[in-house]
Amino acid sequence: MSNKGLVTGIVIGVAITGVICYIIYLQTEKKKLVNDLIRQRAIQDPGGKIISLNSVPEPVRSEFTEIIEHHTLVVPISQSHNESLERVHFIKDIIENRDGYQIFYNKGKLSLREKQLHILYDFAWYKSIYDVNKEVNNGRGPVDFKVSYGLDRTLVEFKMGYNTYLEKNLKNQIKIYQKANHNARKIVVIIITSEKDERRVKDILRRLRLIRNNSIVVIDVRNDNKPSASVA
Repeated sequence: MSNKGLVTGIVIGVAITGVICYIIYLQTEKKKLVNDLIRQRAIQDPGGKIISLNSVPEPVRSEFTEIIEHHTLVVPISQSHNESLERVHFIKDIIENRDGYQIFYNKGKLSLREKQLHILYDFAWYKSIYDVNKEVNNGRGPVDFKVSYGLDRTLVEFKMGYNTYLEKNLKNQIKIYQKANHNARKIVVIIITSEKDERRVKDILRRLRLIRNNSIVVIDVRNDNKPSASVA
């Protein structure tokens, strides 16, 4: 083979290799951008880097657009509400059914502070992917907990059953907090410490038509209505 033929062969080989590498690059880049955009949509992350069509290499731009247009999100909406509610019920079960209420008593005398419930709830978020913040104030006062993952947000408020403003809070305060936090969903946890509390809370929930609202959770910390199984 002449030198000219050898050079031509090398040039063709390099060109073919370059084309193959470029095709691989385009497919890799397309896949990366598709995954980034899908993840961004799934977590509804407003602070993430915006992926525009101009950032997609032109040879695969139409294919990229078609993939995105036909992609269906499988991430459930407002999963933060379900996660938050599940952890509230975990604490409720410990307190009411596993003698957890005893930590609120000293020699038989109730020594409960709302802050103790906050600490317990904070413990319940071990190994979570959610951003859990306490005393968040985005306007109009602080909310006890804000649980979020991108735009998926849930507010959790703890209220004592004997609070004289309980009914007013249930009617107005939570709605104000929701608006300040871009209409996040809400959960209200009401703590009952006596039989009087229980009757009062039931009356309030009945008046406000919240008896069957699963976002209102009542936790009973009384020590006078939890006899041992042998006595019961």
